[in-house]
Amino acid sequence: MLSLESLSWLVSGPGQEALALAESLEPGEETFLAVAQRLGRRFPDVLARVAVEQAVLRRRALSKFPRASEMYFLREALEQSTGYRVAAYHADRLSEHAPRFDLGCGIGGDALALAAQGPTIAIDHDALRAHVLQANARSLGLDANLQVVRGDLLRPAWHL
Repeated sequence: MLSLESLSWLVSGPGQEALALAESLEPGEETFLAVAQRLGRRFPDVLARVAVEQAVLRRRALSKFPRASEMYFLREALEQSTGYRVAAYHADRLSEHAPRFDLGCGIGGDALALAAQGPTIAIDHDALRAHVLQANARSLGLDANLQVVRGDLLRPAWHL
């Protein structure tokens, strides 16, 4: 449901207002439609659905990310992402190295933990996942330490 366009709206002032309202209604899978319809009275329908989806995903993500209420998610990417505790362990093991790399970073479970400790480069082929990671880094105040690169790991653009 989330797209580059709807993510851009979601991080804007009106998007944040819709997201806050959606979260205050504590939607779940069973109440998704009713909450989306309620938000649709105040916001465009597609954007109301995106806000409700993020509210649902943020609640689900709390078991993986202690700051999930400040983050953005894609359903499949959330399921695949490394949880905070494991990512923090990985980052601690690499704390003496800089920059650090997260190859195939997705929405950035590991990349965010690495960026919390210093310069990090995260690479993913999927543009939407890369943008979600950038939005999460900004939201968590880690964007100064994180460079997100869109690239195909099977066809690297670098040469020796």
